[in-house]
Amino acid sequence: MVRGFGILLVIVGHSGIPSFLRLYLYGFHMPLFFILSGYLYRHEKWEKDGIVRFAIHKWEAYIIPYFLLAFLNLLLYIPVSLIGEEQYTGKELITHVLSKIYWIFYGGLTETVTWDSLWFLPCLFLSSLFFFFLMKLRNHYVQIFIIMGFVILQQILTNRITMVLPWHPEAAVLGTAFMMIGYKIRENNLLLPKKNSLIILIFIFILGSAIILNNGIFDMNLNQLGTHFLFGMLGAVCISYFVMWSFIRLKPNRFLSFLGQHTLIVIGFNDFIFSCLDFLWVQIPLLGQYTFPWVIKSGMCLMICMGIMFFWLKANRRFSESNRFFQKNS
Repeated sequence: MVRGFGILLVIVGHSGIPSFLRLYLYGFHMPLFFILSGYLYRHEKWEKDGIVRFAIHKWEAYIIPYFLLAFLNLLLYIPVSLIGEEQYTGKELITHVLSKIYWIFYGGLTETVTWDSLWFLPCLFLSSLFFFFLMKLRNHYVQIFIIMGFVILQQILTNRITMVLPWHPEAAVLGTAFMMIGYKIRENNLLLPKKNSLIILIFIFILGSAIILNNGIFDMNLNQLGTHFLFGMLGAVCISYFVMWSFIRLKPNRFLSFLGQHTLIVIGFNDFIFSCLDFLWVQIPLLGQYTFPWVIKSGMCLMICMGIMFFWLKANRRFSESNRFFQKNS
């Protein structure tokens, strides 16, 4: 359910929300995914299977969907670019498309307009590999020392190099630190109820909220980590912990669970959907002169994403049934 809630925040965060709400959501919604990934990491399983199987598993989970979704978005973007404001023609369109292909392989998705959200997938792939090797170390103090080194390295990279590096390794090292925090939360059973846990949780929520709202934007994609990045990390951890602690006590929600199982569809298409909705909005007489309400836009994007999810499930089910039929009759 936490992953489903997080993907809802992705939709809302990209819908043109007010600046104070954007500041708050960006303060924790991407770190939440890294923390959750570390929380769900199965050390014993991957220690047994080894790095090759782990890398293949993560490649299939993140990188293959990344390229498929990126090129599908590019195909969708081409006709839109012909009728949009820029209206590329001839050689301009070819050059424009080739530049987008370059940025797909580069992974610098701030240049790709309608599929920016996909930056997260190769970044999480790198973080997962870094985390695997980090978990090979038995000494917890050495792990903490290396994590601190990762955080310092991230700051050096972002301060010395203004450009976004291929596949976001500068964000990946920070993501590895968040993954370790998530793993330690699970390892030490920090989500289990304890004496005075509610009072402590309220304090954590207030502390995290105060930090996020006063420390500036925390955007891992753009390497904007607030005024003081350590405070930014603390705020992200506090609110992420609050969210995880809260949801683990709620009754199972089928809607959020369903969303959590199909996060790739939202990550892959929400930017393109928002671009289309914005284009259609300005074409409507009278309405086009007003700002598109972010609540309505978020709801419409969610409904379209849900439609794609149901279509995908139905198509996948039919494909599986056809495959079984041909296997029986071959």
